[in-house]
Amino acid sequence: MIQRFHRPVATYLSTNHPVLWVVRFDVAILMAVAVALVGIPIVWTAAATTDFLLQMAEEGRDRVPPDRVKRILDNIQISLQLLTAGLGAAAALLWFGAVYRSAYKAVAPAMRIYPRIIDLFVPLAVVALVAATTVVAIDLAMARGDGVNSGESKSDPKWLLFKFLFAIETAAILAVIFALILRWSVAASLALTVGAVIIAGAALWIAAITVDYLPTSLADEAVAAAALAFGGLACLFVPLWIARSRRNSRARRVFVALSIPKAVLAVAALEISFLIEVDHLARQGYIQGLQAYAISREYGPHISLILHSVVALLFTQWIYVRWARLCLRPE
Repeated sequence: MIQRFHRPVATYLSTNHPVLWVVRFDVAILMAVAVALVGIPIVWTAAATTDFLLQMAEEGRDRVPPDRVKRILDNIQISLQLLTAGLGAAAALLWFGAVYRSAYKAVAPAMRIYPRIIDLFVPLAVVALVAATTVVAIDLAMARGDGVNSGESKSDPKWLLFKFLFAIETAAILAVIFALILRWSVAASLALTVGAVIIAGAALWIAAITVDYLPTSLADEAVAAAALAFGGLACLFVPLWIARSRRNSRARRVFVALSIPKAVLAVAALEISFLIEVDHLARQGYIQGLQAYAISREYGPHISLILHSVVALLFTQWIYVRWARLCLRPE
C-alpha cells in the first residue's frame, strides 16, 4: 500500500510513522460515520414502533393490557440496543483490521514503531461514543413508553450518562487487548487477558476464605479493603520494578505482559477498596454529614467509571512502555 505514494511521502511514512497513519484514524472516522448512518433508521424504527404500540394500547386497552405493551417495548428496546452494540463492535474490528494491515507492519523489525495504548484508545473512543449516542437516542425515542406502566424511566439522565461512560470504559479495555495483539498475537493477547482474570478471581477467592477465618474482633470490611489495596498496588508497581531490571528473560517478559491487563483489574480493586472503607466509616458515623459522601452515593458508578478509565489507561500505558523496552534488551 505504501509504495503507491510519491517516493518522498512513502519514505516519510515508512520511517517516521505519524500517529494518525499508524492507528488509521481515517478508517475510525469512516466507521463512526457508518455507525451513525445505520443508527438513524434504527432510531426511527424504535420511535415508529413505540407510537404504533401506544396507539394500539389506547384504542384497544381491553385487548392489549398495558403490562404486555410494556414488555413488548422493553424487548424491542433491548434487541435494538444489542444490534447497535454489535454494529459498534463490528466497526471496531474493521478499524483494527486496517491498523493490523498498515504499512508499518511491512518495514524491518528494527524500524517498527507500534502505536501506544492511548493512541489506540482515541479512535476506539470515537466509535464507542457514536454507538453509545445511538443507544441513548433509542432510549429517548422509546421513553414515551414509560407512561404505559410504572417502572424505571428510560430517559433518566444518570442512566444515559452511565452508558456513555461505559462505552469509554469498553474502549479502554479494547485498546489494551489490541495493543497486545499488535505486539504479539491474538492467541497470546487472549491468553494474557483470560489469565489475568483467572488470577484475579483466584486471589479474590483466597482472600474471601482468609477473611472468613479471621478472629471476630477484626472488622471484615477493614481487612478486605486492606487486602484489596495491597493486592492492587502490588499488581501495579511490582511489574514496573521488574521491567526496570537490566536483565531480560522470557519469564520476565511474560510476567510484565500479564500485568498489563491485570492492571485494569488492579485499579478496579483499589476503587472497591476505597468504597468499602468509605462505607465502613459511614456506618461508624465518621463521615455521615459530609456532602461529598452523599454525592458519591448518588453518582458513585459514574465517578468510579471515570476514575477507572483514566487511571487504568495511565498505568497500562506506563507498564506497556516498560514492557516494550524490556523486550528490546538482549537476553
